[in-house]
Amino acid sequence: SLEAGPNSITGLCAMSKAGLASRGSAFDRACALGALESLAGYALDDVMPRVLEAVSGDLDAESVCALTAKDIVVWATPRGQLARFEQLESGYVPQQQEEKNVKISKEDKKLYGALAKEFAAEKAAKKKDEKPKMTKQEEEVFNARLAEEEGVRATVAAIKESAELGLAVLSSLCKGNRKGMHAHLPAVSRLVWPLARAARRLVAGGVKATAREMALCCSCRLSEQVPEALFLVSESPSYSNLTPDDAANVRGGVRALVADMGGYPLPVESFELVFPLLRFAVENPPVGSEVQDLALKTVAQHASPGQAWPSAGIIGTLVGVMVSNARIRKAAGDLALKHAAQLQPHDVSELLDGCLAADPAVRSAVLDCLAGVPGLPGPNPHEYLDATLFLLAHD
Repeated sequence: SLEAGPNSITGLCAMSKAGLASRGSAFDRACALGALESLAGYALDDVMPRVLEAVSGDLDAESVCALTAKDIVVWATPRGQLARFEQLESGYVPQQQEEKNVKISKEDKKLYGALAKEFAAEKAAKKKDEKPKMTKQEEEVFNARLAEEEGVRATVAAIKESAELGLAVLSSLCKGNRKGMHAHLPAVSRLVWPLARAARRLVAGGVKATAREMALCCSCRLSEQVPEALFLVSESPSYSNLTPDDAANVRGGVRALVADMGGYPLPVESFELVFPLLRFAVENPPVGSEVQDLALKTVAQHASPGQAWPSAGIIGTLVGVMVSNARIRKAAGDLALKHAAQLQPHDVSELLDGCLAADPAVRSAVLDCLAGVPGLPGPNPHEYLDATLFLLAHD
């Protein structure tokens, strides 16, 4: 049996790191992930800081964002072929066309009867696909482009492999200690959700799998609809970017989350995991007033004092709602006032932005929230606090 001592933890971490670094052996990779899963069962708090430090570079959303649509097309093109960008440049999606005027020889008609046209079409297609002979100069250009695209393909593949590896590590830890991982959900969420937005479907499968494992670490058992909806809203920050089916899944995810909660508020860690879904529903009126009200009511359940709620992020959402949605402005303002009482004096950026809103009613409500921040201005006042208050004094 293993003891959860510093030496054994260090040794297992070293073994796991060596296995995860192996690019050639899927078996070594699987063994390393299994070791991490086992290690999480009895020494998660000791291992977690090292793991987060190790995978933060792999789960770099900026690297994925830096990839262009053309990079993805090149990556998806088989080796030995040049990528074709027609559909990116013109919006046209090439489709296979049937050959209408196919010449059928008498011999083929006699041999194959009714199938003669089909065989003739195959011959014509093969002849059409034959590569024309290139001049030496054309061949040099072709090979140069091929080498350039191979470099792009290798870059995209490396970023994809690193991200999938980091996601697999997080999934293994969730599987190994679901109860213990609950405390680390905020830190893991901050790594996973930005990657979902940047993924361009490149690592969508890995993000979805990790989201499902994270959902199982929540304080209440979340339905499968919830992590699916979380992925969708993290990938598409605007409702207009969702397909009708995806929009329906998001609405269903909000309803499922509320049902899973059973009328009780979530702990801070679980709330931070699901907050992106609630924020999306509150910020996007097209989800429907019923779902929007349900989401706002759920957020309002999580405002009790003495808890480390993500108050700055919640206030940012509520200020945006007050600006854009008069129907729920009053409810959003009342909730923002509660969270303002839990802010630190230096953490008032969202409120200062709201103080400059075009609508006087919004400015007034946000100013009330600003007045409710304890200890304002604090020892290190926000850099824009004095300037904002000066403008408001002349409002």
